[in-house]
Amino acid sequence: MDKIGRLYENTINAGNSQMFYVNARAFVERQMNNTTEIIVQTRNKRNEQALELPGAD
Repeated sequence: MDKIGRLYENTINAGNSQMFYVNARAFVERQMNNTTEIIVQTRNKRNEQALELPGAD
């Protein structure tokens, strides 16, 4: 594991769903002029070298 750690590996089972701990705060999907944009809002923390997203290896 790197310095940041693989936060998405720390999960909590909540009934039939699963919650992931990641350093991305929100995902916004918007469509404009036949183009789909996905915006990732991140947590601004010092020394973070990469985004940790659920399901990534």
